Amino acid sequence: MTDKNKQVWEVTHNNSIVRVENWWSIGGSKAKSGISLYVDDKLLDSSNENIVHPNKPTLKASKVTDAIETIEVYVTGLFTVKVSILINGNNMHTDKLNFFERILSKLLKR
Repeated sequence: MTDKNKQVWEVTHNNSIVRVENWWSIGGSKAKSGISLYVDDKLLDSSNENIVHPNKPTLKASKVTDAIETIEVYVTGLFTVKVSILINGNNMHTDKLNFFERILSKLLKR
């Protein structure tokens, strides 16, 4: 895996660094990918599912620190991976969706 095949999102909450890493590789007969959730460099959750539901958290963790009761990471995207990071139910980061991704998200809510 090269750095161009990796995306990283980071937010800070009460001196804790919450990081989401997404990677992918194309080789052999199949593409591989994965996404992971870290807090202060400690792996809390990961997934290697190729298809995710944009309205359900792909990654979750609970009782992380005294200040972080829950973390939920939502993943979507048609052409690139987009994430939303919620800490204790509060939106800490959301990537902007393009027109087609917004339509897909609305269709899947039904």
